[in-house]
Amino acid sequence: MGAAAGSLFLCLGAAATAQAAAPAAGDNAEAHEVAAEFTRAQEAPQEITAGEFAAFAEGAGDPLSAREYADAIEAAACWTHHVWSWGENIFGNKLWEWNQEVAWCGDGQWITSTNRQTTWGTTHWIGWNWDRDATTTSQDYGVGWNIWEVRGQGKFCYVEYFDCVQQSNPWIFHQAQGAGDAYWEAG
Repeated sequence: MGAAAGSLFLCLGAAATAQAAAPAAGDNAEAHEVAAEFTRAQEAPQEITAGEFAAFAEGAGDPLSAREYADAIEAAACWTHHVWSWGENIFGNKLWEWNQEVAWCGDGQWITSTNRQTTWGTTHWIGWNWDRDATTTSQDYGVGWNIWEVRGQGKFCYVEYFDCVQQSNPWIFHQAQGAGDAYWEAG
Protein backbone atom coordinates (compact mmCIF):
# COMPACT_ATOMS: atom_id res chain seq x y z
CA MET A 1 0.00 0.00 0.00
CA GLY A 2 2.19 2.83 -1.26
CA ALA A 3 1.53 6.43 -0.34
CA ALA A 4 2.33 9.40 -2.54
CA ALA A 5 2.89 12.69 -0.75
CA GLY A 6 3.47 16.28 -1.76
CA SER A 7 3.65 19.60 0.01
CA LEU A 8 2.96 23.20 -0.75
CA PHE A 9 3.39 26.31 1.32
CA LEU A 10 0.16 28.06 2.19
CA CYS A 11 -1.39 30.40 4.68
CA LEU A 12 -3.98 28.59 6.77
CA GLY A 13 -7.40 29.33 5.31
CA ALA A 14 -6.07 32.02 2.99
CA ALA A 15 -3.97 30.51 0.21
CA ALA A 16 -4.92 31.90 -3.16
CA THR A 17 -4.01 28.63 -4.86
CA ALA A 18 -6.15 26.56 -2.50
CA GLN A 19 -9.07 28.99 -2.59
CA ALA A 20 -9.09 29.13 -6.41
CA ALA A 21 -9.72 25.40 -6.74
CA ALA A 22 -11.84 24.94 -3.61
CA PRO A 23 -15.55 24.09 -3.86
CA ALA A 24 -17.99 26.98 -3.60
CA ALA A 25 -19.08 26.14 -0.04
CA GLY A 26 -16.84 27.66 2.61
CA ASP A 27 -15.26 30.24 0.30
CA ASN A 28 -16.75 33.11 2.31
CA ALA A 29 -14.67 32.41 5.42
CA GLU A 30 -12.64 35.38 6.63
CA ALA A 31 -8.92 34.76 6.16
CA HIS A 32 -6.56 34.72 9.13
CA GLU A 33 -3.09 34.34 7.68
CA VAL A 34 -0.57 32.20 9.51
CA ALA A 35 2.31 30.51 7.72
CA ALA A 36 2.20 26.71 7.87
CA GLU A 37 3.26 23.72 5.83
CA PHE A 38 0.40 21.87 4.12
CA THR A 39 0.87 18.23 3.11
CA ARG A 40 -1.34 15.73 1.28
CA ALA A 41 -1.16 12.01 0.62
CA GLN A 42 -3.14 9.07 -0.74
CA GLU A 43 -3.26 5.31 -0.71
CA ALA A 44 -3.53 3.73 -4.16
CA PRO A 45 -7.08 2.51 -4.90
CA GLN A 46 -7.55 -0.89 -3.23
CA GLU A 47 -9.76 -3.60 -4.69
CA ILE A 48 -12.39 -4.79 -2.18
CA THR A 49 -15.10 -7.47 -2.16
CA ALA A 50 -18.83 -6.75 -2.49
CA GLY A 51 -19.15 -7.54 1.23
CA GLU A 52 -16.46 -4.98 2.10
CA PHE A 53 -18.20 -2.47 -0.17
CA ALA A 54 -21.48 -3.09 1.71
CA ALA A 55 -19.67 -2.68 5.06
CA PHE A 56 -18.15 0.62 3.87
CA ALA A 57 -21.63 1.86 2.89
CA GLU A 58 -23.00 0.84 6.28
CA GLY A 59 -20.13 2.65 8.05
CA ALA A 60 -20.76 5.77 5.94
CA GLY A 61 -24.37 5.79 7.14
CA ASP A 62 -25.78 4.80 3.73
CA PRO A 63 -26.49 1.04 3.80
CA LEU A 64 -26.93 -0.68 0.44
CA SER A 65 -30.38 -1.71 -0.71
CA ALA A 66 -30.83 -5.31 -1.89
CA ARG A 67 -30.58 -4.09 -5.51
CA GLU A 68 -27.39 -2.11 -4.82
CA TYR A 69 -25.82 -5.13 -3.14
CA ALA A 70 -26.75 -7.31 -6.15
CA ASP A 71 -25.17 -4.70 -8.46
CA ALA A 72 -21.97 -4.79 -6.37
CA ILE A 73 -21.82 -8.59 -6.63
CA GLU A 74 -22.34 -8.45 -10.43
CA ALA A 75 -19.64 -5.78 -10.91
CA ALA A 76 -16.24 -6.72 -12.25
CA ALA A 77 -14.70 -5.26 -9.08
CA CYS A 78 -15.16 -2.74 -6.27
CA TRP A 79 -12.57 -0.34 -4.92
CA THR A 80 -11.92 2.07 -2.07
CA HIS A 81 -9.68 5.12 -2.18
CA HIS A 82 -8.47 7.22 0.79
CA VAL A 83 -6.93 10.70 0.52
CA TRP A 84 -5.89 12.90 3.41
CA SER A 85 -4.17 16.20 4.05
CA TRP A 86 -2.80 17.92 7.12
CA GLY A 87 -1.36 21.20 8.31
CA GLU A 88 1.88 21.54 10.28
CA ASN A 89 3.30 24.46 12.21
CA ILE A 90 6.77 25.84 11.50
CA PHE A 91 8.26 23.28 13.92
CA GLY A 92 6.81 20.34 11.95
CA ASN A 93 4.08 19.49 14.47
CA LYS A 94 0.84 18.21 12.93
CA LEU A 95 -2.03 20.57 13.81
CA TRP A 96 -4.99 18.88 12.10
CA GLU A 97 -5.79 16.19 9.52
CA TRP A 98 -8.63 16.07 6.93
CA ASN A 99 -9.66 12.69 5.42
CA GLN A 100 -11.95 11.56 2.63
CA GLU A 101 -12.61 7.98 1.54
CA VAL A 102 -14.85 6.77 -1.28
CA ALA A 103 -15.91 3.29 -2.42
CA TRP A 104 -17.37 2.31 -5.78
CA CYS A 105 -17.86 -0.64 -8.14
CA GLY A 106 -17.41 -0.85 -11.90
CA ASP A 107 -17.57 -3.20 -14.84
CA GLY A 108 -14.21 -2.13 -16.27
CA GLN A 109 -15.66 0.88 -18.08
CA TRP A 110 -18.79 2.14 -16.29
CA ILE A 111 -19.54 2.91 -12.64
CA THR A 112 -22.13 0.34 -11.46
CA SER A 113 -22.43 1.20 -7.73
CA THR A 114 -21.47 4.12 -5.48
CA ASN A 115 -22.18 5.22 -1.96
CA ARG A 116 -21.63 8.45 -0.11
CA GLN A 117 -18.10 9.38 0.75
CA THR A 118 -16.84 9.32 4.29
CA THR A 119 -15.14 12.53 5.47
CA TRP A 120 -13.66 13.22 8.87
CA GLY A 121 -11.26 15.49 10.64
CA THR A 122 -8.92 15.04 13.59
CA THR A 123 -6.92 17.57 15.55
CA HIS A 124 -3.45 17.03 16.99
CA TRP A 125 -2.62 20.29 18.73
CA ILE A 126 -4.21 22.07 21.69
CA GLY A 127 -6.59 24.80 20.59
CA TRP A 128 -7.43 23.38 17.14
CA ASN A 129 -11.00 22.10 16.63
CA TRP A 130 -12.75 20.47 13.68
CA ASP A 131 -16.12 22.09 12.96
CA ARG A 132 -18.16 19.01 11.93
CA ASP A 133 -21.22 21.16 11.14
CA ALA A 134 -19.26 23.21 8.58
CA THR A 135 -18.25 20.10 6.56
CA THR A 136 -19.61 20.19 3.01
CA THR A 137 -19.80 17.36 0.46
CA SER A 138 -21.07 17.03 -3.09
CA GLN A 139 -21.19 14.39 -5.83
CA ASP A 140 -21.56 14.39 -9.64
CA TYR A 141 -22.05 11.64 -12.24
CA GLY A 142 -21.79 8.11 -10.77
CA VAL A 143 -23.87 5.06 -11.69
CA GLY A 144 -24.22 4.76 -15.47
CA TRP A 145 -21.28 7.10 -16.12
CA ASN A 146 -17.60 6.26 -16.56
CA ILE A 147 -16.62 8.60 -13.67
CA TRP A 148 -17.91 9.54 -10.22
CA GLU A 149 -16.77 12.91 -8.87
CA VAL A 150 -16.81 13.54 -5.13
CA ARG A 151 -15.84 16.70 -3.24
CA GLY A 152 -15.49 17.31 0.48
CA GLN A 153 -14.36 20.36 2.44
CA GLY A 154 -13.74 20.72 6.15
CA LYS A 155 -13.17 23.58 8.55
CA PHE A 156 -10.58 23.68 11.33
CA CYS A 157 -10.58 26.56 13.78
CA TYR A 158 -7.85 27.60 16.22
CA VAL A 159 -9.05 29.23 19.44
CA GLU A 160 -12.59 30.27 18.60
CA TYR A 161 -13.67 33.27 20.64
CA PHE A 162 -16.02 35.44 18.56
CA ASP A 163 -14.35 34.11 15.43
CA CYS A 164 -11.43 31.81 14.73
CA VAL A 165 -8.02 33.25 15.57
CA GLN A 166 -6.73 31.03 12.75
CA GLN A 167 -8.73 28.93 10.31
CA SER A 168 -8.07 26.31 7.64
CA ASN A 169 -10.59 24.98 5.11
CA PRO A 170 -8.95 21.94 3.46
CA TRP A 171 -10.73 20.25 0.54
CA ILE A 172 -10.37 16.98 -1.35
CA PHE A 173 -11.63 16.14 -4.85
CA HIS A 174 -11.93 12.52 -6.04
CA GLN A 175 -12.71 11.26 -9.52
CA ALA A 176 -13.35 7.51 -9.36
CA GLN A 177 -13.35 5.66 -12.69
CA GLY A 178 -15.20 2.58 -13.93
CA ALA A 179 -11.98 0.57 -14.31
CA GLY A 180 -10.84 1.22 -10.72
CA ASP A 181 -8.51 4.13 -11.33
CA ALA A 182 -8.82 7.33 -9.31
CA TYR A 183 -7.70 10.90 -9.88
CA TRP A 184 -7.55 13.28 -6.90
CA GLU A 185 -6.56 16.76 -5.80
CA ALA A 186 -6.33 18.31 -2.37
CA GLY A 187 -5.80 21.80 -1.12
